[in-house]
Amino acid sequence: MNNETTTGVADKTAAPIDAKALKINIKPKPEETVTPTPSDNAGETGKLESCNAQRNPLEDHSLIGEGNKLAEQAQQQVPLLGDLCLKGQTSIWYAAPNTGKTLLALSLTMKAISDRRIEGNKVFYINADDSASGMAQKTRLLDDLGVHTLTPGFKKFTAKKLTEAMRLMANNGTAKGTLIIIDTVKKFFDLMSKKESKEFGDLTRQISLKGGTVLGLAHTNKNLNAKGKPVHAGTSDLMEDFDTIYMLECLNGAKKHEKFIKATNEKRRGDNVEETHFKFSSEFGLSYEQRLLSVIESDPEFGDIEVQIDMQEQDIIDNIRAAIKHKNDKKMKIVATVNKATKASRNTILDVLVKHSGPNPEEHLWDFDVRGRGAHVYSLHEKPEAEPAEG
Repeated sequence: MNNETTTGVADKTAAPIDAKALKINIKPKPEETVTPTPSDNAGETGKLESCNAQRNPLEDHSLIGEGNKLAEQAQQQVPLLGDLCLKGQTSIWYAAPNTGKTLLALSLTMKAISDRRIEGNKVFYINADDSASGMAQKTRLLDDLGVHTLTPGFKKFTAKKLTEAMRLMANNGTAKGTLIIIDTVKKFFDLMSKKESKEFGDLTRQISLKGGTVLGLAHTNKNLNAKGKPVHAGTSDLMEDFDTIYMLECLNGAKKHEKFIKATNEKRRGDNVEETHFKFSSEFGLSYEQRLLSVIESDPEFGDIEVQIDMQEQDIIDNIRAAIKHKNDKKMKIVATVNKATKASRNTILDVLVKHSGPNPEEHLWDFDVRGRGAHVYSLHEKPEAEPAEG
């Protein structure tokens, strides 16, 4: 009986519990609620904010705040090779073979160096379209100005080396203040390839953005257009990617041994001249040096733009002496310095320099030694002392 009573009580107390009632009645005590600290939920808050406001991926490439740095890297666009090529520009000059595009480019480079618009050792002339004798002549002349000449096949230089070097120049800051003359561009990429033309244009743009200047020389097609004008060789991509495009034509002058180079602008992103002319001597038998020094800016209709003055030989001698004395003592540097000081023609100055050059102090005024890189370095002869009269 006791067992039944006990069992009955146990049965009553073990009655099923209503789960719904239990869920309602069991609540957390207020004091058990934990308020998270800022450190506890910082990560979650950051995730929430990143979900609500994503970073614009273009901001990773923004140049905001870089204006001053870019201004320091860029070149102010002032004349470098006359008004045909400004500092910091990328330029292409198109011309038929034997028009005189190389002659004009090197003549204007010489003038830029003599006018101190650029240092000779900042100029890199890539001679890839020349004979062995022509390359030797140009290299020797440019040696006097401190200009670097590079030719494929010499000192392991190749087309690939040029693109690698230009890319490195743009990346390491050595492009600033340099002038690269590529003669001719067809030796370094296929002008008919849109892909290669685009890649080369992009590469020269990187040089320009870092303060360098690039001049490419290129050929025109053999056939003229419907208007009788020369047509550039290759695709139009190269023209689209460069800042300045000129077409060069060779015209006969009024005199027998006189020719003109007419430069007509086809495209410009800068204050380049629209059209100009340069005159040079085509006389048979002239050395390349003499022909190079004969180039002056001139107009077939209105005459010479560069002033040239007929001077007495003694005045030229005095100025040559002064140039050598002040260490402007390399041949082409002497000619450029005296030309700037006197406005005498460069060929006349060269003639006087050669005429009075030699080893004998009694017959000559100066002589030269061939030094590093083949440069002709001049020095003045000391005047021989007069022998004392016999007593």
